[in-house]
Amino acid sequence: MPAEAKASIHEGFEKRLQVRFSRLSALHALFFVRAIEISAPGARIAFITPGDWLDTSYGRKVKQWVLEHATVESLVFFPEDALPFGGSVMSSAVVTLVRKHIDIAASATSATRTRVVRLPHKPPPVEEVLAAIEGRAGHSLSVEDVELSASVKWSRPAPKRNGGTPLSKLARVRRGIATGNNEFFVVSEATRRKWKLPLDELRPCASSPRAVEGLEITREHLDMLPTTASRWVLACWRPEAEAEESALGTYLRHGRKLGVPDGYLASKRKPWHGLDRRTPPAILWPYFNRTRLRFVLNRAQALPLNTWLGIEPHDDVDADRLWRALNEPRTMENLLAVRRSYAGMTKLEPAELSEVSVSWRGP
Repeated sequence: MPAEAKASIHEGFEKRLQVRFSRLSALHALFFVRAIEISAPGARIAFITPGDWLDTSYGRKVKQWVLEHATVESLVFFPEDALPFGGSVMSSAVVTLVRKHIDIAASATSATRTRVVRLPHKPPPVEEVLAAIEGRAGHSLSVEDVELSASVKWSRPAPKRNGGTPLSKLARVRRGIATGNNEFFVVSEATRRKWKLPLDELRPCASSPRAVEGLEITREHLDMLPTTASRWVLACWRPEAEAEESALGTYLRHGRKLGVPDGYLASKRKPWHGLDRRTPPAILWPYFNRTRLRFVLNRAQALPLNTWLGIEPHDDVDADRLWRALNEPRTMENLLAVRRSYAGMTKLEPAELSEVSVSWRGP
């Protein structure tokens, strides 16, 4: 959807409802609001959507508005690794049943509970699901009644801490850098040689987690990558570099011919080729995990792309010790309690990873 069209949607909400939703909000969450807005008082609506918005930061404002204007009668969750939308849509799914308030002022003072139903991998008969939603006997499904709040995740209960230390007390978690055009800014050794790019204008790069098999990434590991594998990221902040008669200048002018400076992120930078200046984080976490959950020690001092989350230990925290603690089974159990799952893929945003309790003792 064009940016102008999405902006008009938000402007409409601000004008009609006097509410400002995050511009990061997924369109299916905004459609949720719009449907309730235009429905009649007392209307009942069934939504079938991806379940991610129930746990996101942007979703809090949406959930707050929904709770103020409707009763969420039931949430029916499909298994996290199921593909109810088909194999081409890698998303979890939830059915949300709501009833729009007849009198918003009166409804705001009454506490209501929501029936949460979790479906097994083998789809049960429709009659059994309806019995669970309505609180009737004759079903064997997992059911609980909860009081929803906009400030908590709806897809799972709040995690219980087991005496560990929140990661935010030990380190800063940040998303890896977004270049805006990986094909240009991230180069292989073969591309570096072709354009004769100098090493002092490049930095080692951790591109795809799939290229890292173990729990550590070293310079030797990067050296062993195929020459066609992404390995370097451009590290030049000199505005005059593009005009120089050098290998780098030639490459930058090539990028301009390709329209790279006109991209959204590049157009916001000065110079356009000056990527985020940051120290490589000591520990890496794959943004998406399909199989093994792991924290990777960044001995290569590689700059991660946004396919990773970077963990930067505080000054008084030893990186090796924190890395070992993060990979302990108890920490992994805590992580599973706050993760989001997309058809079997585990995902954590920086704020969510910061909440994970780490098995940590002493200074």
